[in-house]
Amino acid sequence: MAADDFQQDSLQDNSSIYNQSGEYQSSIDSLLRNLEIGQEQNDSILMLNSIHELANIYDEREKYDSALIFYKRAIRLAEATGDKASLASMQNNLGTIYLAWGNYQRAFNLYLSSLNICGEIEDSTGISRSLNNIGIIYSDWGEKGISLKYYRRSLEVDSLLGDIEGQSKTLNNIATLFDEMGDKERALRYYFRALGLAALTEDHYMIAVASSNIGGYYLEIEDLETAADYYFKTMEEYILDGSIIGQAETYILIGDLYQAQKEFSAALDYYTQGLEILVPRKLNWSIMNAYESMHQVYIEQGNYREALTYFSQFHDLKDSIFSIETSTQLALLTNAYEIQQKDQEMELQQVRMNEQKAKIRWQRSIMIILGVVILTIIIFALLLARQYRLRMKAWKQLLVQHKEILRNRQELIIAKEQAEESDRLKSTFLVNISHELRTPMNGIMGFTDLLQKGSVTPDKHQLYLSYIASSSRQLLKVLNDIIDISSIETKQLKLDIRSCSLHQIFKDLLEYFNKEKAESNKEKIELICKLPPEAGQHSCMGDAKRLSQVVFNLLNNALMFTKEGSIEFGYKIIDKKSLLLYVKDTGIGIERSNFDLIFERFRQVDDSTTRQHSGSGLGLSICKELANLMNGRIYLESELGKGSTFYVEIPFVPAG
Repeated sequence: MAADDFQQDSLQDNSSIYNQSGEYQSSIDSLLRNLEIGQEQNDSILMLNSIHELANIYDEREKYDSALIFYKRAIRLAEATGDKASLASMQNNLGTIYLAWGNYQRAFNLYLSSLNICGEIEDSTGISRSLNNIGIIYSDWGEKGISLKYYRRSLEVDSLLGDIEGQSKTLNNIATLFDEMGDKERALRYYFRALGLAALTEDHYMIAVASSNIGGYYLEIEDLETAADYYFKTMEEYILDGSIIGQAETYILIGDLYQAQKEFSAALDYYTQGLEILVPRKLNWSIMNAYESMHQVYIEQGNYREALTYFSQFHDLKDSIFSIETSTQLALLTNAYEIQQKDQEMELQQVRMNEQKAKIRWQRSIMIILGVVILTIIIFALLLARQYRLRMKAWKQLLVQHKEILRNRQELIIAKEQAEESDRLKSTFLVNISHELRTPMNGIMGFTDLLQKGSVTPDKHQLYLSYIASSSRQLLKVLNDIIDISSIETKQLKLDIRSCSLHQIFKDLLEYFNKEKAESNKEKIELICKLPPEAGQHSCMGDAKRLSQVVFNLLNNALMFTKEGSIEFGYKIIDKKSLLLYVKDTGIGIERSNFDLIFERFRQVDDSTTRQHSGSGLGLSICKELANLMNGRIYLESELGKGSTFYVEIPFVPAG
């Protein structure tokens, strides 16, 4: 693993507001006060947040020994409180510290546990971090193929989340992997992608990491000038980020640069500066790389004694990091220590149990007396509680009954008002409908009597027949409206869906209402039918009779309430999905407050017995019900005194 890999996650985590402003000690003091308050109040959440934040601050300040102590305490609290999100985050951070120290087994276990928890709570960001960190471990142990698989899974998650910072870190690790596999050109492309994303977010730490890796590439191809530019750029970014460890690792890299330039004294100076920072922090991987470089410098100088010393230290450190035997021994020692601790705890428990037995004998008599007293108090308290519950139950029942009475009373008032309104509407409707039935019937009977007398001229004979026909049509329309509204109310009205011609429907309506206009003495009104240019080709699936009925009722309504001007009707097809029918008149218009009223059954804007306009008041209600039956809607635009426009919008389904 390169120095660029292992610090990319937890070393840049959250810190407090004080810490972000550089007031490091103030931040520590504030969090310690919060921790004391949490302990005094036994507030587990406050304690967890304080300890977690302390661990983050020490982690960011690269004081890993202190960070380790607080992370362990916070992890125990998170497990006790069930805070899985904090637990997963801290396991990732703690694993990164162990990874920096070369303890791969603990780091791997922590990363794997964090991955499982993040999967449970569906934390995508946490999943990406864990996958990335596990990839680093596999890379260090030489499992490049497995490592690449984990990196790519992490990159996929970051891409879906739009996490630019996460993508930058993962791309850098993939580049490092290709670099170690010998695919230098491909690695360089990935390094530059990582650098570009880091620049977008102004992430000084990742800019430094990517720059140092690019510098390493140019160092390998012996372009020392370019390598120097990138290494000193790396140092600038680490200084801006405040990463002491990053600066120390850059000292090692600059030492490598001077070694390549055969300036061995300068190289040793930089190695020494880096080790002064790295050794106290136990960052074994970077220390191991420095020892290896110093061994090579001393060989170049011919100082084989020092070369042997650093070669031995290099191999000792490498063996401690990568030795499976060492990891196994540490695990066995840990288990043995835990068993020893448990044995000691059991012995201590036995001593305490013996002491407690003596106390129990002395306390037993007192406990019996206390038990009797407590039992008496409990019985008395239970009786009081029972009495209290009975009273409260009775009180609640009274409240419920009172609310029920009020609710029933309100419902009765509303029902009474609705019944009275319904009776009034039906009475008004019966008066209107009887008038609408009697008027055409009187016309039919009157003109029939005149014809039966036989003393009329041929011209009047023909005129009387036309009056009889007109009155018959009016009577038939009223009866049809009554039948239709009855069918709608009983849910018996069904649509007869088949192919129909819109052009023919509107042509028939135009022909009919031109005759109706003449018979109604409204020849001054201009009747306009506007159809699309390709109307002759429009066929759709629908009920032609009901479509025609809707437009018929709207036209009849417009003709009834228009004295002069024009009536325009037609249709439009919108986006090949909707059929919009419309009827526009220049009649008396409707007040906005009556827009909803006119579509109600048994309702008219003017319900008085002295209305100026005839009609049953069912036409628009039938139009609304038919529009609903066709999965459509009806609405209008109107201004009092200027006219109205009615629209019916239904789904358009082409025939064939």
